Amino acid sequence: MRPPEPGPTPRPASPLAVHYERAVRRYIPAPYPDHIVVLRSVEEEDRRPDLGWSSICPRVTVHPVPGGHVGAITRYVRATGERLRACLEEATRA
Repeated sequence: MRPPEPGPTPRPASPLAVHYERAVRRYIPAPYPDHIVVLRSVEEEDRRPDLGWSSICPRVTVHPVPGGHVGAITRYVRATGERLRACLEEATRA
């Protein structure tokens, strides 16, 4: 029995990707006293219902949207857009 063939060698990250990842790791969000609305992709796995936003904001409302992180803004863009529009209309009435 032969060992499995090695997979393709990963390409090195672009300089832009390296800077982006560094910025994301270093970012520390400040507390936010108002209301946050989270559009949460239903296919994303995360044990935190609000994806962690309640750690910086006491008032978080979560709305599920179909698809995964990318699918919510590509394959299901209409449903995500409708949810976003409803949230914005509600915010302008408040």
